[in-house]
Amino acid sequence: EGQIGPDDFYSVPCVVPLSLFLERLHNRQMTKLSCHPACGSATYIYAEDGKIIPITRFVDVDGFFDLIRQINEDGEKNHSVWKAKAMNKIAKGIPGLINKEKMPESINIAELVISFLKGNIKAEEEFAKKSMLIGAMHFMDRYNFDCQRVQRCIIHYSTPDDRIIPFCSYNAIHRPIVEKKFSKDL
Repeated sequence: EGQIGPDDFYSVPCVVPLSLFLERLHNRQMTKLSCHPACGSATYIYAEDGKIIPITRFVDVDGFFDLIRQINEDGEKNHSVWKAKAMNKIAKGIPGLINKEKMPESINIAELVISFLKGNIKAEEEFAKKSMLIGAMHFMDRYNFDCQRVQRCIIHYSTPDDRIIPFCSYNAIHRPIVEKKFSKDL
């Protein structure tokens, strides 16, 4: 019914700056979803009063990622100083990225952001109870196969002969060969 539009979706690798930020914040390696931008897209929706509201309707997602990129570009070497500066920028920047008139009443963005930054999963669990990630993947086949895309694949198959093969490559090229080589009659 038009509640979610194409502009509500972002390509999967748009979250890499957030991964880099969290990596630096928590001083531990994070997964970076660095696939090709054409490989997938996603959005979050929030449910309230029988309606769904894409997160993009009440959060300036582009502005959020710009803020995170600015923080990531800070060359401060002292982690404590960098962290204090980052938290200050977030505290000042986040309120301007939220449209409170369109935001669901049951969300406390400030609490959610603070908990997220602290690594506290409780607020995320509460958000998850009324939200849903909607993702779309654009798989390649033999008719639209792109070598540049497959080189950035983040989903792989492992085969019985210890090979690791990118998902689309496996399905478009390798699957029949692997199945023939390793299948057993019942």
